[in-house]
Amino acid sequence: MEITPMKKAIPSMISAAFLLSIPAGVNAQDCFNCWINPRTGILEDLDNVIYRQNRLVAPVNQTESANQTTPPNSPVTSANQPARGNQTASVIVYGRPTCGLTNGMMRQLDANKIPYEFRNVDSDEATNREMWTLIRNSGTSVGDSVRLPVLSVKGRTLINSSIDDVKGALR
Repeated sequence: MEITPMKKAIPSMISAAFLLSIPAGVNAQDCFNCWINPRTGILEDLDNVIYRQNRLVAPVNQTESANQTTPPNSPVTSANQPARGNQTASVIVYGRPTCGLTNGMMRQLDANKIPYEFRNVDSDEATNREMWTLIRNSGTSVGDSVRLPVLSVKGRTLINSSIDDVKGALR
């Protein structure tokens, strides 16, 4: 009489149990500040979501970037409006109006009375290319992803920076 090995049956039972434990979907009320990354299947905090760019970097057309828009009722300044306090902006903030980190940086800039110009990287292709051209020209190796906001301070590109980094670059 031959004994059938159980080694093959156990992994398949574990695999089936594991697969059944994975949620098929997530509702907004389940995760207020997180999402499941479709590439990795990992639950990520929205404050740590990385902006992905899949387009080729091309030279920026300055007239296109001047025509960008900010959604109505947005709490941020658009690039074609004067900087906060009608002063000349020495800081340009590239980000999204819905990004918590971008909004946090702009609140810190406001609190420190540092004039800035906001440019929405999702509003048009030219603004997106402009941001990626700055990143590539800075010599920073980030691959095809970067954490927002990206700042340009007196021509110096700051990535994943703090308000102290901005103050230091302004000196």
